[in-house]
Parts: sequence; structure tokens; C-alpha cells
Amino acid sequence: KRVELEPELAELADRLRRRWSCELAWKVVPEGIVLPLALTQAITNIVAESAANARRHGNASRVDVNLQAKDDALLLVISDNGTGFPFQGRLGQSKMSARGLGPASLSDRIANLGGTFSVESGPNGARLEISLPREASTNAN
Repeated sequence: KRVELEPELAELADRLRRRWSCELAWKVVPEGIVLPLALTQAITNIVAESAANARRHGNASRVDVNLQAKDDALLLVISDNGTGFPFQGRLGQSKMSARGLGPASLSDRIANLGGTFSVESGPNGARLEISLPREASTNAN
């Protein structure tokens, strides 16, 4: 089964606003993209976990999500207006893991999909850049 991503993000935005008092804005290119249900659920879970972390740990009030579909990959960028991570600058997945930094469960979730990510952190928030295969394996999300 394949589903459109944007209605799922709209539902998530409503839940985040009610539960965490956090605004979620999104942009998906191309609009109306249809993905396998399991991948859509995995992306929604990644966004939900990122937003909850931004709110809980970074005191963010807004999270922006941008997803761009390429031929064989999805680029997902999640940024917030919180306090960021306990480091300044940009770190890739392996450096964060080696230093014991960042969201371990999110890292596992992305790795299980065959994806990679990096985090850019500063005093005005964090920015996660996640690359996923367009037809990612969704055995574990």
C-alpha cells in the first residue's frame, strides 16, 4: 500500500500542537508525493521523535520539516528554534555516535532504513539532515 505523506504530517502537526505546544511547519517537494505506507510511517516517526526531542531537550517552540524527493533518495531536513545540542557546529552520524552525543534511538531508526544523517547545532537551534533511500527497507522503524 502507498499513501500520500502530507496528510500524515498534517495529523502529526495537530498532535504536536496539542501535546507539546509546538508548531510544526512542513514543505514537501514534489507536493502530493506518494510513498510506501511503511516508509511514510517511518518518516512520520522520525519527525515526531525529532520534534519531541527539540521540545523536551531544546525548549523549541517551532519545528520546520522539509522533504525533497530525488530520483532514488529522500532528503529530510528537520530544524528547530531551540537551544541546540551540547556542541556547536556540524557532526555526522559516526562522530556523534563515537562521542556519545545525539539521539541514539533516532540514529538507529535512520540506520535501519539504510539512511544517514548529520546534525548542525548552534545557539539558535538544531538542524538534522537525513538522507534515505527512496524505497528504503522498512523492516524496522
